[in-house]
Amino acid sequence: MKRVVLACIAAIALIVSSIVFAASADAAVQNKSCSAGGFTGWITLSSSNIQYRIYKGSNRGGNSANVNMSDFNANPPSHWNSPDNLIQDNAYHILRGPIGGYDGINDVSFGIIFDKSGAPDPSCGVVFKW
Repeated sequence: MKRVVLACIAAIALIVSSIVFAASADAAVQNKSCSAGGFTGWITLSSSNIQYRIYKGSNRGGNSANVNMSDFNANPPSHWNSPDNLIQDNAYHILRGPIGGYDGINDVSFGIIFDKSGAPDPSCGVVFKW
């Protein structure tokens, strides 16, 4: 009887730990969007990489968008600017690798600069708690 009870307790503990692990892994994936000038940009931040997606709608524009990142809570503060060649095809693309561990404390901001042909480039931004 003791072995059956211990086996049941072990099985329940295993199930609970996998649920907790899955929940904490999901908490470290965040997705935000912003819009300007008929464009919409999405940033997905996870522990493994940073991805972006840009929808240009009916705007004419090439593939010279930018995404710039700032982590002012880092010591020293860190800034990163993308190359001037990000694609605006409404699909997700990897922007860069991980930026460090998730603790939910740091404000990590992203500025998205869309590429609009023959006009000033609209921009917008998002902030994550990371």
